[in-house]
Amino acid sequence: TGAEFALSILSIALLLVYLLVADRNETVKKIIIASFLVRVGVAFVDHYGYLTHYGWDDFFPIAMQIKNNLVRGYPMLANVTESIHGVAYGVFCSFIYYLFGDHQIIMRMVNCFLGTLVADRVYRISLRLTGDHASSALAAGITAFYPSFIIYCALDMRDAMIFFLTADMLYRISLLLRQKSGKDLALFALEVVALYFLRTQYLLLFTMVGLVYLFVRSNLFQSRLQRLAISLLLLGLVWTGYQVLQQRDYFPVLFKYMNADLAYRTAGGSAYLVGVQYETWWDVIRWTPVRMIHFAFGPFLWTVRNVFMLLGSIESLLLLFIVIAAFSKRARQLYYQDPKLYMVLFLFAVIGLLSSAMIDSNYGTALRHKMNFIFIFFIFGAAAIKCIKVRIV
Repeated sequence: TGAEFALSILSIALLLVYLLVADRNETVKKIIIASFLVRVGVAFVDHYGYLTHYGWDDFFPIAMQIKNNLVRGYPMLANVTESIHGVAYGVFCSFIYYLFGDHQIIMRMVNCFLGTLVADRVYRISLRLTGDHASSALAAGITAFYPSFIIYCALDMRDAMIFFLTADMLYRISLLLRQKSGKDLALFALEVVALYFLRTQYLLLFTMVGLVYLFVRSNLFQSRLQRLAISLLLLGLVWTGYQVLQQRDYFPVLFKYMNADLAYRTAGGSAYLVGVQYETWWDVIRWTPVRMIHFAFGPFLWTVRNVFMLLGSIESLLLLFIVIAAFSKRARQLYYQDPKLYMVLFLFAVIGLLSSAMIDSNYGTALRHKMNFIFIFFIFGAAAIKCIKVRIV
């Protein structure tokens, strides 16, 4: 409608004003504004035409139910039966619709904005790690124009919010590693809570990253002997915990849950490793590396069945190049510039990818879920790619 279009243009103008006046590096500002406009274009094409096939993942009805409950004075979650993930995102959307009306395109604009800010946070994290504006701007540029980041941040889905909260959470960690701040600690805690409700399977990931953070913040991280002692202690605790859980028959229940999740995710036309299930820990150990390869670098060209999978396959080849650069000698030297921050980022990415790969069996969901971790390799890889570019010139 005319009112909806006018409101969307107004929201774009207001968000652009913020991006223009925000105090940031001029190169990064140009990248952010350009990528925001690209996302807006994709959002309009998909909303008023047809670009993606994600209509089934529409959170609009949930948000409308919550918003109507608020307007009528009912309990916020009355007659809302969706999962905690849908409800968490729906609550946020309901406030947007309460303020601006029942126009889904407005929420798409908000997601475009949040997705754009991910590039800004990547730049800030990279600058703290590398101290180099050029490689940090390159990392921001890769993030800003990486195809999946554009597509999934232009939809009415929770991914843009998850991407932004994760990137900002890691940025807060980078600040806290240098200097304690009540503001940064409070924002970090709020973001962890929000991410838990948006994607509950991150609870174990955040627990492990929290332990890593506490470890690198402590003086125990400084000595090789102390690191070895702590590692042995942790291995001992893991072994003890394993024995206790084994005696209580916890693992059959865990494997049953994991297999149910795998079966659910194989729905659709882009499933991989169909029929593979976990019965023992040996199954987990031998299949996780294979799942990791499919999750991170699939779909492969020989698995392509439609144009979306073809584009995803081409994108995965680009990601493979970036990951190779991220493990190059030049990129590994970043560890010595800020060992604590490097370890937090590296372990967050690796643990996140591994834990997600263990229960994913669909290239479509894998493309979305790995986005939350691969931007860390953009930071590492940009340091090496920048050097390659300099040599060519």
